[in-house]
Amino acid sequence: MFDLTKIISEDAAFLGPDATIGEGVELLLDSGQLILPVVDDGRRVVGIMTEKMFLQSAGSGKMCSDPIGECMNTNFVGFNINMGLIAVMYRVIVEKLREVPVTDGGVLVGILNRGDLLEYLMDLKKCSAEMVT
Repeated sequence: MFDLTKIISEDAAFLGPDATIGEGVELLLDSGQLILPVVDDGRRVVGIMTEKMFLQSAGSGKMCSDPIGECMNTNFVGFNINMGLIAVMYRVIVEKLREVPVTDGGVLVGILNRGDLLEYLMDLKKCSAEMVT
């Protein structure tokens, strides 16, 4: 049975909507992530920020001291921790997702990276091949 918790990064970096754009850029660069989930006090995901969004914010005159809540994307794709493998693969492929926040009841539990999913699939294929031989 597929368990999404086995392939997500549970120690994902995140920040609150009151954090500044400058803090967000630093955290994104330091974390090596492609997205930064924006969470409320209960760790519920309320938005995301990406490199592209930080660049667009700078290009539109936003300052490093402006809060992320003013420019975060609130219409984002997120996965529930109970999603099945086929549903996860389908959405990653069809929606061209590179990294997605994963939640349990809306609360952030980690981030799914497309590379981690591919690694999981390769391990699964290897295990299946070993069982046949």
